[in-house]
Amino acid sequence: LVEALLDRKDCQYIGLIGSKTKALRFQKRLRSASFSSEAISSVNCPIGLPEIDGKQPMEVAVSISAQLIQKVHEQTPKEATARGLSWRELALI
Repeated sequence: LVEALLDRKDCQYIGLIGSKTKALRFQKRLRSASFSSEAISSVNCPIGLPEIDGKQPMEVAVSISAQLIQKVHEQTPKEATARGLSWRELALI
């Protein structure tokens, strides 16, 4: 699935739930499938904010949501995000 998403070249964000060990396995597989270092580094694994260590489903969900909101804010002009983000804007990720 990750290879298919990288082949599309139109994904703004690819994230995987997993450990650092899983991330290394994915990187190795993608390298052997001839993906560029740039493409491989665009895959966010483990997904979520590293400051949130929790493993409970709610903690993982909040961590991932927070990271997605952070990414939108990074890509959106400051004036636009000052009012907050609508669900439609978040759905564009």
